[in-house]
Amino acid sequence: MKTKSKFGYGFWLMGLLSTFFLFLLISAVAQYYYGVVLFRISLENPTEAKLQFILLSLAVIIFVSILIYNSNIIEIDSESQTILFLNIITRNKTKILFAQIKGYVQTEQKDGYGNKYQVYYLVENKKFVLRISSFNYRNIDELKEGLESLKNLGKINFGIVESVKVLFKMDVYVE
Repeated sequence: MKTKSKFGYGFWLMGLLSTFFLFLLISAVAQYYYGVVLFRISLENPTEAKLQFILLSLAVIIFVSILIYNSNIIEIDSESQTILFLNIITRNKTKILFAQIKGYVQTEQKDGYGNKYQVYYLVENKKFVLRISSFNYRNIDELKEGLESLKNLGKINFGIVESVKVLFKMDVYVE
Protein backbone atom coordinates (compact mmCIF):
# COMPACT_ATOMS: atom_id res chain seq x y z
CA MET A 1 0.00 0.00 0.00
CA LYS A 2 1.29 3.46 -0.90
CA THR A 3 -0.09 6.50 0.85
CA LYS A 4 0.67 10.08 -0.04
CA SER A 5 0.04 13.12 2.06
CA LYS A 6 -2.52 15.78 1.23
CA PHE A 7 -1.86 19.22 2.64
CA GLY A 8 -4.36 20.61 5.12
CA TYR A 9 -5.14 24.17 6.08
CA GLY A 10 -2.17 24.42 8.48
CA PHE A 11 0.24 24.37 5.54
CA TRP A 12 -1.71 27.08 3.70
CA LEU A 13 -2.06 29.17 6.86
CA MET A 14 1.73 29.18 7.40
CA GLY A 15 2.26 30.06 3.74
CA LEU A 16 -0.21 32.94 3.96
CA LEU A 17 1.33 34.28 7.18
CA SER A 18 4.85 34.00 5.74
CA THR A 19 3.79 35.94 2.65
CA PHE A 20 1.97 38.57 4.74
CA PHE A 21 4.94 39.28 7.01
CA LEU A 22 7.32 39.33 4.05
CA PHE A 23 5.05 41.88 2.35
CA LEU A 24 5.03 44.02 5.51
CA LEU A 25 8.83 43.85 5.73
CA ILE A 26 9.23 44.86 2.07
CA SER A 27 6.69 47.67 2.61
CA ALA A 28 8.59 48.98 5.64
CA VAL A 29 11.93 48.95 3.79
CA ALA A 30 10.43 50.61 0.70
CA GLN A 31 8.72 53.28 2.80
CA TYR A 32 11.70 54.07 5.04
CA TYR A 33 14.53 54.00 2.51
CA TYR A 34 12.80 54.91 -0.77
CA GLY A 35 9.69 56.85 0.27
CA VAL A 36 7.45 54.37 -1.59
CA VAL A 37 4.32 53.48 0.36
CA LEU A 38 3.04 49.99 -0.44
CA PHE A 39 1.26 49.63 2.90
CA ARG A 40 1.32 52.48 5.42
CA ILE A 41 3.50 51.59 8.41
CA SER A 42 4.33 53.93 11.26
CA LEU A 43 8.04 54.73 10.96
CA GLU A 44 8.28 58.07 12.81
CA ASN A 45 11.94 57.86 13.83
CA PRO A 46 14.99 55.63 13.20
CA THR A 47 14.54 53.73 16.46
CA GLU A 48 10.94 52.86 15.62
CA ALA A 49 11.96 51.88 12.09
CA LYS A 50 14.71 49.56 13.37
CA LEU A 51 12.28 47.97 15.83
CA GLN A 52 9.77 47.40 12.99
CA PHE A 53 12.48 45.87 10.79
CA ILE A 54 13.64 43.55 13.58
CA LEU A 55 10.13 42.40 14.53
CA LEU A 56 9.03 41.87 10.93
CA SER A 57 12.28 40.06 10.10
CA LEU A 58 11.79 37.75 13.09
CA ALA A 59 8.20 37.05 12.03
CA VAL A 60 9.34 36.22 8.49
CA ILE A 61 12.11 33.94 9.79
CA ILE A 62 9.78 32.14 12.22
CA PHE A 63 6.88 31.60 9.81
CA VAL A 64 9.06 30.67 6.84
CA SER A 65 10.96 28.19 9.06
CA ILE A 66 7.69 26.61 10.20
CA LEU A 67 6.46 26.49 6.60
CA ILE A 68 9.66 24.84 5.37
CA TYR A 69 9.69 22.37 8.29
CA ASN A 70 6.09 21.30 7.62
CA SER A 71 6.02 21.28 3.82
CA ASN A 72 6.79 17.61 3.30
CA ILE A 73 5.08 15.26 0.92
CA ILE A 74 5.01 11.97 2.79
CA GLU A 75 4.89 8.70 0.90
CA ILE A 76 4.60 5.52 2.96
CA ASP A 77 5.23 2.34 1.01
CA SER A 78 4.27 -0.67 3.12
CA GLU A 79 5.46 -3.15 0.51
CA SER A 80 9.03 -1.84 0.29
CA GLN A 81 8.95 -0.89 4.01
CA THR A 82 10.00 2.74 3.42
CA ILE A 83 8.85 6.23 4.26
CA LEU A 84 9.83 9.05 1.94
CA PHE A 85 9.69 12.68 3.06
CA LEU A 86 10.09 15.17 0.20
CA ASN A 87 10.20 18.84 1.16
CA ILE A 88 8.42 20.73 -1.60
CA ILE A 89 10.32 23.96 -0.91
CA THR A 90 13.91 22.77 -0.42
CA ARG A 91 13.47 19.60 -2.56
CA ASN A 92 15.32 17.72 0.20
CA LYS A 93 14.50 13.99 0.28
CA THR A 94 14.66 11.82 3.37
CA LYS A 95 14.09 8.11 2.90
CA ILE A 96 13.75 5.97 5.98
CA LEU A 97 13.56 2.19 6.13
CA PHE A 98 11.10 0.75 8.62
CA ALA A 99 14.04 -1.26 10.05
CA GLN A 100 15.72 2.02 11.10
CA ILE A 101 12.71 3.10 13.16
CA LYS A 102 11.99 1.77 16.64
CA GLY A 103 8.32 2.67 16.17
CA TYR A 104 5.99 5.60 16.52
CA VAL A 105 4.21 7.42 19.32
CA GLN A 106 0.87 9.11 19.13
CA THR A 107 -0.05 12.36 20.82
CA GLU A 108 -2.57 15.15 20.54
CA GLN A 109 -1.72 18.80 20.13
CA LYS A 110 -4.04 21.78 20.38
CA ASP A 111 -4.09 25.04 18.51
CA GLY A 112 -4.90 28.40 20.05
CA TYR A 113 -8.65 27.75 19.66
CA GLY A 114 -8.63 24.42 21.52
CA ASN A 115 -8.94 22.28 18.36
CA LYS A 116 -7.16 18.95 18.76
CA TYR A 117 -4.85 17.42 16.15
CA GLN A 118 -3.51 13.87 15.96
CA VAL A 119 0.28 13.75 15.74
CA TYR A 120 2.53 10.76 15.09
CA TYR A 121 6.27 10.95 15.79
CA LEU A 122 8.63 8.38 14.35
CA VAL A 123 11.11 7.29 17.01
CA GLU A 124 14.75 6.39 16.40
CA ASN A 125 17.26 6.03 19.28
CA LYS A 126 14.99 7.79 21.81
CA LYS A 127 14.63 10.76 19.46
CA PHE A 128 11.54 11.88 17.60
CA VAL A 129 12.92 12.09 14.09
CA LEU A 130 9.90 12.92 11.96
CA ARG A 131 6.42 14.28 12.60
CA ILE A 132 3.11 13.56 10.88
CA SER A 133 0.26 15.84 12.02
CA SER A 134 -3.40 16.14 11.10
CA PHE A 135 -2.89 19.92 11.30
CA ASN A 136 -0.76 19.68 8.17
CA TYR A 137 -2.21 16.62 6.42
CA ARG A 138 -5.87 15.97 5.62
CA ASN A 139 -5.49 12.20 5.19
CA ILE A 140 -3.95 11.43 8.59
CA ASP A 141 -5.94 8.18 8.93
CA GLU A 142 -4.57 6.88 5.62
CA LEU A 143 -1.03 7.85 6.65
CA LYS A 144 -1.53 6.08 10.00
CA GLU A 145 -2.57 2.92 8.15
CA GLY A 146 0.75 3.06 6.34
CA LEU A 147 2.51 3.01 9.74
CA GLU A 148 0.66 -0.12 10.94
CA SER A 149 3.63 -2.44 10.40
CA LEU A 150 5.76 -0.26 12.70
CA LYS A 151 5.61 -0.80 16.45
CA ASN A 152 3.11 1.44 18.21
CA LEU A 153 5.01 2.72 21.23
CA GLY A 154 1.85 4.10 22.78
CA LYS A 155 0.17 7.39 23.39
CA ILE A 156 2.00 10.11 25.27
CA ASN A 157 0.99 13.49 26.60
CA PHE A 158 3.23 16.34 25.61
CA GLY A 159 4.17 19.06 28.01
CA ILE A 160 6.38 22.07 27.44
CA VAL A 161 9.52 20.11 28.44
CA GLU A 162 8.89 17.39 25.84
CA SER A 163 8.13 19.99 23.17
CA VAL A 164 11.44 21.75 23.81
CA LYS A 165 13.30 18.41 23.71
CA VAL A 166 11.72 17.57 20.36
CA LEU A 167 12.52 21.04 19.01
CA PHE A 168 16.21 20.67 19.87
CA LYS A 169 16.35 16.97 18.88
CA MET A 170 17.18 15.83 22.41
CA ASP A 171 16.46 12.35 23.75
CA VAL A 172 12.85 11.82 24.77
CA TYR A 173 12.02 8.92 27.04
CA VAL A 174 9.99 6.33 25.17
CA GLU A 175 9.52 2.78 26.40
